[in-house]
This record gives sequence, C-alpha cells and structure tokens, in this order.
Amino acid sequence: MEFVKVGDVYEGLWKNGMAIGKGVFMQNKSQSVYKGEFYDCVLHGFGQMTCNGLKYIGEFKKGLFEGFGKLEDMDANSRYVGMFKESKRHGQGIYMDQKNGLLFSGNWSMDKRMGPGK
Repeated sequence: MEFVKVGDVYEGLWKNGMAIGKGVFMQNKSQSVYKGEFYDCVLHGFGQMTCNGLKYIGEFKKGLFEGFGKLEDMDANSRYVGMFKESKRHGQGIYMDQKNGLLFSGNWSMDKRMGPGK
C-alpha cells in the first residue's frame, strides 16, 4: 500500500510501516490537508480536512465522513452541521446557505433533504 506519494507529506506516528494515531497529512496533488487520527494509513477517528474550498471537522471512518461533523463550503458560503454516512449528509442535520438565505433543519437521506424540515 502506497500511502505517501511523491510530493506528499505525513508527520505523525508509524507502527509496522503504517500511519497510526494522530498525524498530519498534506497531499500535494489535491492540495488537501488532514489533521487528525489515522488507523492503518486511513483517516479514522476525529479529524479536520480542508480541500478545494471545503472544510470538514468531525468523525471519519475508513477514510469517509461518518458520524457527527460540520462541513463548510467557503466558496458557496454554506454550512451543514449534523450526521454523515459514507461522506453524505444522512440523519439529523442543519443546512445554512448564507448566500441565498436558506435554512433547513431536519432529516437527510444520502445527501437529500427528507420532508419539510423546520
């Protein structure tokens, strides 16, 4: 498994050739930065990631947003705070779009709003 490619930087703990525990990973190609927990070279546990105008702070599982988190789109001036499943908004959450004056508080299913919300 090739975790760190040419131009990438990882600072953190290694165990048996695998990134584990807390660390920082900077990927050169996508210009993404992740600060948080790793398990076997995978984003797993609590962390913070920034990439392409997006900022996510919350739980990761097997490299995906999973559990409670906050996702901000700095370019679109929008924010979602709530539950995630497989990197999609899923479960209870609040979406705020300051650019267009939208607010939705309610349930989500795989990135789609469910019902009228509040």
